Amino acid sequence: MGLLRRNRWARAATAVLAAGLATVTVQAASAQQVKLRGAHIFPANFVQSGVNLEDWAKRLKEKSGGRIDFEIIHGGALLTQADHLEGLAANLVDFASFYPIYYPGEFLVEGALTNIIDIWSDKVPDIRGVGLIHAQLHKEFPQFRAEYERRKMHMAVPLPADPYVIACKTEAKSMADLKNRKMRTFGRYFPVLQRALGVQPVTVPGPEAYQALSTGVIDCVYSTPDWIVANSLQEVAPYTLIPSPGEARPQMAATSVIAMNMNSYKKLPPDLRTIVDEVSAEMNDKIASSMQAVYDGAVKKLGSNPKGALHHMSAEDMKAWAAATPNQVDQAAADLEARKYPGKAIIARYRELAAAYAAGTWPAK
Repeated sequence: MGLLRRNRWARAATAVLAAGLATVTVQAASAQQVKLRGAHIFPANFVQSGVNLEDWAKRLKEKSGGRIDFEIIHGGALLTQADHLEGLAANLVDFASFYPIYYPGEFLVEGALTNIIDIWSDKVPDIRGVGLIHAQLHKEFPQFRAEYERRKMHMAVPLPADPYVIACKTEAKSMADLKNRKMRTFGRYFPVLQRALGVQPVTVPGPEAYQALSTGVIDCVYSTPDWIVANSLQEVAPYTLIPSPGEARPQMAATSVIAMNMNSYKKLPPDLRTIVDEVSAEMNDKIASSMQAVYDGAVKKLGSNPKGALHHMSAEDMKAWAAATPNQVDQAAADLEARKYPGKAIIARYRELAAAYAAGTWPAK
């Protein structure tokens, strides 16, 4: 870390410490009231990690009868994407929503599961199931929790994304139509999925996707429909292909989470810590509902684009895609085992929970 950055951290830490001293005084005078500061890298109206973060904090305030108050600074004004891990670990903020998928070297379990869309199973969990299974795996596997504890974090709430769709510059109704097209990619497992579609994966940073489509660097993107709409990519890629006969399949784990600084969490009075845990667990259904609405709204907007069209991949094409693609769920297990994680046990438990969720036997009613 350079001198300028160290100075920045020192100034920020001094400001937060000063604010913290004032908070302690208020707590002593008001039956242990606390005010928590949060950070978020995207605009406040970004549903997955902004709107849901605000709702979580508001529910903490309501359930605590106002004993927990909060301030959230959105848009990267306090902590940028690059600063989030250090800032949360250093207690410059008490909580944040961030994307473990951006740090696959530090969050190995999420780095594996969030980069995989299960096209091999007959049935997969919906958005609600993704959040529930993510939280359960985190609870059951100490190696999963240790990834956060090393960073002095307490993972509170998984924030699943809406499912991925394909948007292209020219019409694509089938796998055959995608052959040899250049498609934006990222991560370790997505390129494998994409190559089996017959496309040429091309690594392009998200902010450059519009320009890359406009200039022919890529022909298609594979992303969430709300991200496509938010970045106006439908202007240059107006043809949408849902990679499923029905609704697109979500990633196997949440791409974002709400996490608290471990010291901030542990310093809460026991009854307030219980409220944090209860509200965090209660949020899953609300988050799933909000993200389903995001998906439905964005797909509707893409489908109504007068310059393009929306199609669904046939069941035959989806089976052919799965048959042509090495099973990345099995590969994730092997990759985690190679890093001395219980990868086989994690994936086996994932599959057990996914099957029970699909059967309606888990979680208990």
